[in-house]
Amino acid sequence: MKQDEKDTVTTVDANERYRRAEELLRNCEPVKHDIEESTKRFDVFLEYIHANFAPPKNDHATMLALSDMLNIPWQNLHEQQVIPPLVSDDVYPVMLLRVALCVYCIPVHTQNLKQFHIFYKRYASLMHDEIEHRQTYGSLIRQK
Repeated sequence: MKQDEKDTVTTVDANERYRRAEELLRNCEPVKHDIEESTKRFDVFLEYIHANFAPPKNDHATMLALSDMLNIPWQNLHEQQVIPPLVSDDVYPVMLLRVALCVYCIPVHTQNLKQFHIFYKRYASLMHDEIEHRQTYGSLIRQK
């Protein structure tokens, strides 16, 4: 395993790491007209997420938390951005990604993101399982 792929988490005051993550995300919005700059800033945001949030557990509780978070209409995501967050740490980075894409509409070149492969490795299987469940059963995991 490469050094940059290790799942390490730095110890920072919990509330401070939420504030800093949201600050780095908001830092992308003023430059969204410049996709190259927004991509660079988004990479800094992802790097911070990877350094300060542990990879999610792949268990039923995490799947329920992800399902609940994905069920929040994007128009209401701002209401969820409180510190400490209303969602679990396991799905908090996914919620921030939704905010970036749905609320702030931050454009990025994923192929130019150095940190995207780590985000994908950590969260894609959870999101894939949720999407597959919705397609198979036509409902959220929570609504079984």
